[in-house]
Amino acid sequence: MSTIVRIPFSAGLNGRPIMVAGISSLNTTVHTSGSTSGTTDYVTVRAMNLDSEARLLTLEKDGAKLTEIPVPSSLGHVTLLDRTILQSTLALTAYAAVSSMIVLDGWVDRETV
Repeated sequence: MSTIVRIPFSAGLNGRPIMVAGISSLNTTVHTSGSTSGTTDYVTVRAMNLDSEARLLTLEKDGAKLTEIPVPSSLGHVTLLDRTILQSTLALTAYAAVSSMIVLDGWVDRETV
């Protein structure tokens, strides 16, 4: 029987939002999955753009581009990933067209078998 526990991103201090400071690949770590066998992380990521115009955000899964999406301005939180799977210490990282204008929040549902 498996158990699922909701936890914050590993890079967010006590669940605080993460400012995307990086403007190039592998720059801002969002979450690194656990290394325990039988553990799967289902990651949900939301973004908020603090700038006055849409800004391009790129999310990477262990260095490979996962998605690239313009985040609209003044819209509040936009869901970018919904329960994307991370396993075996894979890292989810982010970078944006402009530094320190996009804030990420969300959660991880960690399943242990």
